[in-house]
Amino acid sequence: MDFDDVLGEVGSFGRYQKTMIFFFLLPMSFFNAFMMNQLLFQVVVPDHWCHVQGRETSGLDWDQWRNLTIPRWNSSTGYSSCLMYQLAQSEGTSRNISHSTQTQVCSSGWDFDSSQFEATLATTNGWFCEKAIFLQHVLALNMVGNALGTLVLPHIGDKYLGRRMILRISLVIYIVFTVPQVWISNASLHMLLRFLAGFGNHTYNLVPYVIVLEVIASGRRSLTTALFYGAWTTGMCFTALVAFLVPHWQYLALLSCLPPLIALLLLRLIPESPRWLISKGRVEECIDILLQIAMTNGREEVSKEGLRESLEAMSLKQEEELGIHHVLRYPRLRLRTILVLLMAFCIYTTYGVVLMGINVMPSNYFVSHFLSSVFQFPSNLTGWVSIQYLGRRNTCIITLTLATLFCITASFCLHDEWALVLVTGVLKLCFSMTLQSMFILVSEIFPTPVRSSGLGLYLVFGLWPMAISPYILHSGTGTNFHYLVLTGLLLTALVSCILLPETLGLSLPQSFEEAEELGTGRPLIACINHWNLHRYTVTPSDDTELYTMQISDTETMNIS
Repeated sequence: MDFDDVLGEVGSFGRYQKTMIFFFLLPMSFFNAFMMNQLLFQVVVPDHWCHVQGRETSGLDWDQWRNLTIPRWNSSTGYSSCLMYQLAQSEGTSRNISHSTQTQVCSSGWDFDSSQFEATLATTNGWFCEKAIFLQHVLALNMVGNALGTLVLPHIGDKYLGRRMILRISLVIYIVFTVPQVWISNASLHMLLRFLAGFGNHTYNLVPYVIVLEVIASGRRSLTTALFYGAWTTGMCFTALVAFLVPHWQYLALLSCLPPLIALLLLRLIPESPRWLISKGRVEECIDILLQIAMTNGREEVSKEGLRESLEAMSLKQEEELGIHHVLRYPRLRLRTILVLLMAFCIYTTYGVVLMGINVMPSNYFVSHFLSSVFQFPSNLTGWVSIQYLGRRNTCIITLTLATLFCITASFCLHDEWALVLVTGVLKLCFSMTLQSMFILVSEIFPTPVRSSGLGLYLVFGLWPMAISPYILHSGTGTNFHYLVLTGLLLTALVSCILLPETLGLSLPQSFEEAEELGTGRPLIACINHWNLHRYTVTPSDDTELYTMQISDTETMNIS
């Protein structure tokens, strides 16, 4: 008997699981999207030009004064952002003010277009022109902190503290290092705070997912993942609305601290993952939580003695002290780990370029972000259907192939705004489906003792290349350069995906040995899907019959 069999006895998709999904996982995903995406609005650089003193006494309006004092790059472009004319006289009337053809750098600060934002990091701190690189540093350091925290915190949670405690710590880290940013203008100290605040970013995103996934039936993981990503997409749209209503970066930063405060209160009601407890030999605590699940799901026939007999035998096989580095001992698991890390590097780099660098409607940042986010809604539904019936690996192969083709197409749409909107939207749809299928595939490959660590490592290899995305985007190598890079990365990810096993219908591996044998009897050349799943051996435990029954059970499909 494995843990999935025990979970079947207490109920693997009853009232308890649905409550965890709708009142814990989805709110966490929704607000995590807001917490992470609001930074994109903080670092916006609005149109700006040198502030030249003397307009008040010149008798000129703003447009006349700007025409007199600010050079244009040419007749078809806007005003220079970093240069001003040298004025022969800066006071008096408009008739005795003139300028030479010589220019100089801004000496009295900047004026900027405030039609969309009251204040951003750039306008508050004067990070324009030669200091504009500071904004790229802010994004990069936040991503570096995110990557480092995602590497360290889930590992500590897996090995020592548990899922729930490490989630608390990550939320506290965000609050403690975000609030001071509002009042710190020193560039070095501000960037340090951004780095530290990013330390918990993806931990408080992936840990709730792991907690819920570990008590869900195998036939419901794709639905749970689709709902998880749907809540994330809704949170991205919500971010655009909040930024529109609160166009001030300091207020946005403070607002982003409210969700973690609420989550800290909510976590008092959330139990620890029973899978993690049994992996640590904490049988009695695991039994108490499983009895709570059984009671909530109406399984009154479940007895404490029966659970103890099953779990005590199971706990003897657990690798309590093993860490993520022990995957190197197992050849198949080692190869799969390398492949998913390579895919993470390629997929997240391309997603970072699309998310941070392709502003399809620069005339309105809010509409641009909202439209690009809305395009992900179809991917949540389509991704769920595809993952559930076509399989995890097949979905990845299809979406990576489509993303490669549309990436090539985008390079021919650079001068057509609405065509680029459409192509970029399809690209984000493909990326979203790929990320959705990879997230569940990775969680099903790694065993319980290192599941959070494995997902964290996967995200780390995706996040640290995202830190260099701003520098790639502003490399000055031409507008087509981005798409050439994306095409090469997507092809690499596609080849790597073909070598991974299909995990559709498999139990979550509880031990390293089960993870090593995952996919036995499933040839890589086979196109495994919902309709031919019965033809292939299911390991580590044969739950094909259970999976098929769950799919056909219309009563349990009604999650409302």
